Amino acid sequence: MAACSLEGESDPAPVATTVTRLPATSPAPPQAMSLSATASFQPSSTSTIPPPATPAECSHGWTRLVGWDFASVTPGLPNLVRSAPTTSGAVVSQLLPGSIVKALEGPRCADGYVYWKVEHFSIPAGAGWTAEGDLSDYFLEPVDWVTFSGRGVSFIMPGGWGCEAQAAAAGTNEYGHSWPGHIHIIFSAYPAFSEWLPGIYVYPTADLPASFVSPTFGAPLMVRAQVKSLRLGERAVSENGNIHPVFNSRRLYYYEGKTADGIYTVIAVLPVNAPFLPNSYNDPALPAGGIPFTDHYSFDWSAYYGQVQAQLDAAPGAVFTPTLEMLDVLVESILVEGPRNSPFQARIPNDAKKAGDSLPSPG
Repeated sequence: MAACSLEGESDPAPVATTVTRLPATSPAPPQAMSLSATASFQPSSTSTIPPPATPAECSHGWTRLVGWDFASVTPGLPNLVRSAPTTSGAVVSQLLPGSIVKALEGPRCADGYVYWKVEHFSIPAGAGWTAEGDLSDYFLEPVDWVTFSGRGVSFIMPGGWGCEAQAAAAGTNEYGHSWPGHIHIIFSAYPAFSEWLPGIYVYPTADLPASFVSPTFGAPLMVRAQVKSLRLGERAVSENGNIHPVFNSRRLYYYEGKTADGIYTVIAVLPVNAPFLPNSYNDPALPAGGIPFTDHYSFDWSAYYGQVQAQLDAAPGAVFTPTLEMLDVLVESILVEGPRNSPFQARIPNDAKKAGDSLPSPG
């Protein structure tokens, strides 16, 4: 277990923030986190997982998963989710390729398949049985994902990204937009080149000013592509600013949504890079497939932005870094606890504010 720094807390007993990797031999793993966004998640301290079957009992060493691993559905057909680990079990859901699941129990072998009980927000009961494969082809593959938890906010993310959770005070950005006290989660080892600090913001919805909700950061919107509705909000790949070329350094995956009960508003500001766009003015040449531009007042910027937006829309999500599918999985797994020990009462004095508190707030 690797602890992440927790900043901006003045209580003598700060809330613990952790990123957890759970070994297969853990004698008493914690409660499996529901991936459904809600405002009232309270984990049980007594939940345990039955020990996985040994290879001699079931998959003969073929399985690549262990209990509490994360796994991804392989490309191709969706995975069926059943009520029991057998082909006679009722089909309760499907998992689309690229879905990230948590293996809770297994393996169980029946009817030529190796089954695991997995957790995913799309499964009506929260968890169900799906096949890892048929002892020949794999339908699930292990992925290096971890669970982040801090200040009442939790989600899953790729391992190695780093994390930091802050209680951020109310403030106003350079465009005159104000925001209330909130939780600000920063990724310290995020895998994309950007001028923006990657982060997730969680606000009490009732405290937001009426003019707050906006994807523009106060600057003009240049492009807004890859718009997609997720379970509880909408994401897009956008760039804002004054007249200039579209660079990787300023392009963002922007998500805005609410918890299922509407109590909290969640905004994710996560940079994404595309191989066909320059990183910045310092790039010596336009990347292959890039849209040419001339940095001059007479240049037809409107046509240029239209071409770039069309190119971004046409690009598969997998060509971006990080992939759009990966970021969708992360934001859809965000879970916010209820007001118990409310983390939104900013308790940091003005002279102890962290650097993140002065970042331009979304909106």
